[in-house]
Amino acid sequence: MKDNAIAVVSANFGGYDTVKFLPQVQEAGIDYFYVSDTDSVLEEATQKGWKALKCDWDGVPVPEWAIPNANRYKAKAVKFAPWAFPSKEYRNYVWIDASMTLQSYWWQSALNYLGVGDLLIHKHRERDTAYEEAALSSLRPQYADERTALLQAIVEMGAVNLPTTMPLYEAGFIMRRHTARQDDLARIWWQAQEKLKTTQDQITLAWALWEAGIDVCTFPFTLPDNGKASQIMHLDFHATEKETR
Repeated sequence: MKDNAIAVVSANFGGYDTVKFLPQVQEAGIDYFYVSDTDSVLEEATQKGWKALKCDWDGVPVPEWAIPNANRYKAKAVKFAPWAFPSKEYRNYVWIDASMTLQSYWWQSALNYLGVGDLLIHKHRERDTAYEEAALSSLRPQYADERTALLQAIVEMGAVNLPTTMPLYEAGFIMRRHTARQDDLARIWWQAQEKLKTTQDQITLAWALWEAGIDVCTFPFTLPDNGKASQIMHLDFHATEKETR
């Protein structure tokens, strides 16, 4: 595992979600980091075996368009460039959403599917393109404050000739080798978010992958539906989603 050392990074700002347990079986060379601005969340993460990292966001302005979804916006900094937070370098970085619990031995399948590639991710389980995702997201309650921006994103993507054949990916689990190309992707992904003014990162990821020219490796299966498990992870609803069901 030394040559394939992995940092798994998750984030939860404002106590948005519950802290998930780590895999029952763990492997030397894999460290798990939990980033938050909330002391109680960090304390819970530490109790469950995560390496807690406090990020106060002090002095970093949240743009006006993102203020209604400030906690979601803050988490994107961790998601887009997870290597910026642990204090040492790792060969591979895995982002997982706060709604996910990794299964034991998850890394065996993940490293196998990544191979010699740069990035491993799931193809979207339901939709094919960012255009479709933008249209549907504009109708979702959690993106109500970004509805106009999401509809405008369809126009913007067409204006830069984002191909309608560009695949759509789920962004809940992303494994990346830390190379200069990944730094470029993080920068372009953030720029796409600021240009389109949306925290719907599946849309901006499609834009960023296309612009950066990143070769993508995909799992041979889609992300499990909420409440189900795969050989890699168990996916649950976000805590705030459960409250509305």
